[in-house]
Amino acid sequence: MKRTLEPLLELIDQMPEDVAEQGINSGIEWLNVHKGNEFVGYEFVVDGENLTAVKTAQESIGPFIVLSTWSCISSAAKAIAVNAIPWAKILKVKKAAKLMGGLNSMTKTIITAYKHQRNLGLSRTNAIKKAVKVSTKALPDETQKAVLEFFSLGDVVDNCF
Repeated sequence: MKRTLEPLLELIDQMPEDVAEQGINSGIEWLNVHKGNEFVGYEFVVDGENLTAVKTAQESIGPFIVLSTWSCISSAAKAIAVNAIPWAKILKVKKAAKLMGGLNSMTKTIITAYKHQRNLGLSRTNAIKKAVKVSTKALPDETQKAVLEFFSLGDVVDNCF
């Protein structure tokens, strides 16, 4: 987990609530200012009411990031770019994560549940669905759906779990 989704989750988690609640333009501006080396070559942009990441350049990310890490982060960024996540869903995921101790804590819980479901023989798709359902059972159905959509984007499951 520390070498995969952590940079993306930390970035979203670190965004101040007042910035997030000011709307998507404020959130996008904050994300781009604070994105760090993990998202070199990507820029977060507004697409209507959606957050999108677009590839801006092919740049070196330095020797300190291992390939598997970049593969996951890149998958998440590409998934955001392809799927354009509605800002309202990002806020729901952020609020759900806050209730669960932060995005990293929520993700660790989901990863643990995911591994258990895989050990029970479920496919990757069914395992992530079940893991999110079990991990977020105390949250409203709409919030659970937003969390599931976030963790089911593109090839994030294949490269991160």
